[in-house]
Amino acid sequence: MIITIKSTHMNMFFHFITERRDGEDEERTERGSDRRPWTLPEVRAVEKHMQTFITDLVTPGKLDCLRVKRRCGAALRDRSWKQIKFYVYNRILKKRKMQNND
Repeated sequence: MIITIKSTHMNMFFHFITERRDGEDEERTERGSDRRPWTLPEVRAVEKHMQTFITDLVTPGKLDCLRVKRRCGAALRDRSWKQIKFYVYNRILKKRKMQNND
C-alpha cells in the first residue's frame, strides 16, 4: 500500500510504502469470520487465569493474553489473543453494569 502525505512546508509530497507484519493478514481475516460461542473449557480457562483482571476491572494487555494462551494450550488453541482480551473486556463491562444497577 502506498500512502501519500502532503507537507505544508514547501509543497512537498512524501510517499511511504507500508508492508504488513507477519500474521497481520491472518488477524484481519479473523475479524468477522470467526464468530463462534465460547465453549465451557475455554470459559473456565480464561476465567481461572484472568480472574484478577476481571475482579480489578482492568483490561489485560497482549502479553497477558498470550501468557494465558500458552498456559492453557489445548483449551485456547483456536482463540487469538484479541479474542481472549475482548472476552475479558466484555466480562468487565458486564460486571460494571451489574455494580451500577445495585
